[in-house]
Amino acid sequence: MKELILNADDLGICESTNFAISRAYSEGGLTSASLMVSAPAFQHAVEQVARRHPGLQIGLHLSLTSGRCQSPPDQVSALVDDAGRFRRGFASLWALMTWGGRNARTQVRRELESQFQRFVASGLPLNHVDGHRHVHMIPPIFELVADLACEYGCPRVRLSCEPFPRIAATIRDGRFGLLARNLPKQILLSVWGRTNRRRLAGLSAPDQTFGIVDSGRMDATALRRIVEHLPSGLTEVITHPGLGSNDGVDGSIADGDLAFLNSPSRRVELEALLDSTIRSLLARHAPTHA
Repeated sequence: MKELILNADDLGICESTNFAISRAYSEGGLTSASLMVSAPAFQHAVEQVARRHPGLQIGLHLSLTSGRCQSPPDQVSALVDDAGRFRRGFASLWALMTWGGRNARTQVRRELESQFQRFVASGLPLNHVDGHRHVHMIPPIFELVADLACEYGCPRVRLSCEPFPRIAATIRDGRFGLLARNLPKQILLSVWGRTNRRRLAGLSAPDQTFGIVDSGRMDATALRRIVEHLPSGLTEVITHPGLGSNDGVDGSIADGDLAFLNSPSRRVELEALLDSTIRSLLARHAPTHA
């Protein structure tokens, strides 16, 4: 049996991304989205996307590298500046969890729980949980996320673990720059994925996830190849549709995210989700999974 979750990350990061995700669901093949409660357009996303499209499955997109903390800043000072803006990147966060001791773990858990609480307070059903820039995959953080998912009744956690055959397809498509940029991340996440799967403790997770090697450019070519060769089991495909702008973003969003939002690839990914050929493939080969 083949089932597909076609997910858009970064709902709530800015209004243009919210509009793109709304269109990808109402006119395209999108089935779910992951909501950043720490981002400036969170409330806009709740009101203009989630409530207008009750069939769109909404999950929590935990962030520890971009946006503003949901805990009092003085209680998570290892993570944020005085204004409550996250100040660490992925590598710095990994180092903190490796060498920061019990205090670091306590602060990260406090912030993660605050983000769960804000999502729940929105009144939206919590369909799944994952992490911005895959921070939830750092093993000590994944353990905290799995515990909180159980506590808050969230049924599914993303395992960002992409099958290696996707690398060969990327080479055949001549996407060498994309592969060089994303392959180290794909290898690291796959290693962590094996460890983290043992920590699910009754939670469910997709059998495989795509969108890591192609992160930043999940265009029609990449999406079509994945859907045409969809493996058995439950598959999640990660996309980042947008309009190539960052309207409504404040100073809390990391510079790397701003460049990502302004990339023309955001609109390319939206167009892929709206592509009629891909939508026909989705209907024929990939029943959606609620």
